[in-house]
Amino acid sequence: MKTFGDTRIDLQLDEQRRRETIIHNEKVNKNRDILKRLIHCVIFLGKQELPFRGHDESRESANRGNYLELLTFIAEYDPDLHYHLSTSKVFIGTSSQIQNDLISAVAEVMGETIKEEISKAPFVALMLDETTDVSNAAQLSFVLRFVTDSGVKERFVKFEDVTGKKRAEDVAAMALGFLEEHGCMGKLVAQCYDGAAVMASGLNGVQAKVKEKIPQALFIHCYAHALNLVLSQGVVKIKECRIFFSHLSGLAAFFSRSPKRTQLLDEICQKRLPRVAPTRWNFASRLVCTVFEKKDALKDLFDYIVEHHEEFDDAAILSADGYLSNLGNFEFGFFLSTFNQIFAHADVLFDILQNKSFDMQFCLTRVEEFCICIEGQRDRFDQIYDETVQDTGLPTGRRAHGDSRSHYKKLHNGILENILNQILVLVGNITSHYEPKCLFVPVWSAVLGSGFDSTACHHRNSLPSIPGG
Repeated sequence: MKTFGDTRIDLQLDEQRRRETIIHNEKVNKNRDILKRLIHCVIFLGKQELPFRGHDESRESANRGNYLELLTFIAEYDPDLHYHLSTSKVFIGTSSQIQNDLISAVAEVMGETIKEEISKAPFVALMLDETTDVSNAAQLSFVLRFVTDSGVKERFVKFEDVTGKKRAEDVAAMALGFLEEHGCMGKLVAQCYDGAAVMASGLNGVQAKVKEKIPQALFIHCYAHALNLVLSQGVVKIKECRIFFSHLSGLAAFFSRSPKRTQLLDEICQKRLPRVAPTRWNFASRLVCTVFEKKDALKDLFDYIVEHHEEFDDAAILSADGYLSNLGNFEFGFFLSTFNQIFAHADVLFDILQNKSFDMQFCLTRVEEFCICIEGQRDRFDQIYDETVQDTGLPTGRRAHGDSRSHYKKLHNGILENILNQILVLVGNITSHYEPKCLFVPVWSAVLGSGFDSTACHHRNSLPSIPGG
């Protein structure tokens, strides 16, 4: 009442409203800064492929999970974040629901960015492969490869659950739906899968069903994967070779099952044995080369286990005695030397076929050189045989009767012939479509990428119409 008539009330209300607006904007800016820190934590954990949650996220827990522990660590050096985490009652940003919302928001922004990149690309290649998650559920990974003004891009887009949908019709429907969703139906020039029949079959496979809708989408099989299949076909039909690789795989598993045996391997051999993957023969080559190099040390190791039997269990002693016999066996030593020579050349070719900097003609030349090297291994039989005899003695058992040299020469030639036949089929499929003078080779090679059969796209009759000529 004292100030009534001296100051207009509407001016005082305007001033108060202005101050409230300033305070509100300051709070909004602070909240945005806090939210940026939360988003950056989400991006960091995603980039490093680290899990977010902890088993116990209560305040009393010693480890509350990567997300909460990372926020706590940053808060030690960030007063604003520390104040927010300790005083906020409405929105803290640490709940599991908020974490999921932030992850989804980041994924949505990334997805929109990828779609924008794809919309500007003239050509696109689709890559599909199956994998399993930690719960052993089957997932199909979708990857797009394309060319932009800034260079070649290869983007993983999403996983799709295919636990109960592994038929060619189901996978093809998912692939076509994915392409339509991203506006790639008219841009697809290549589809890249593994060699499984459900994917690669030219009659009823996924690639054939996609071609029905998009005729220019040529099927590409990874060269390095094809080489794996070539080497596996080189031994899968030969009983003695399968037995050899079974023993070799068991040799690596013997040490991986026990920390005590692994420690003994480190002390005596000073090198661990790599595990073998069934579809990756370059992994088998590492094992072959390691056993060949450390053969004498492995004999000493297994001899130590047998001599000090009181320190090991019965299974370890039994296995050690068997592997000791194998390492001194002629047949095992013969195959070890044979495949050591083959893998010495195959490893070089593996690296070349997976290198993005090499063009298709260079890779074809290296494949032909590999064939020449494998053919040249025929002349090394006598050397391998004589060195194995010198190391292990003559073949014993059923191989001791008759002409053992002729028997093993036949085996040696059979391995080489199988590999060469498979390689020649592979090279024939490549060169049948190869046309070096095609003007679109650089563009298509960039889209398809090194390691895929991009030469199959060089046939002029297979090229789609290109806007602008």
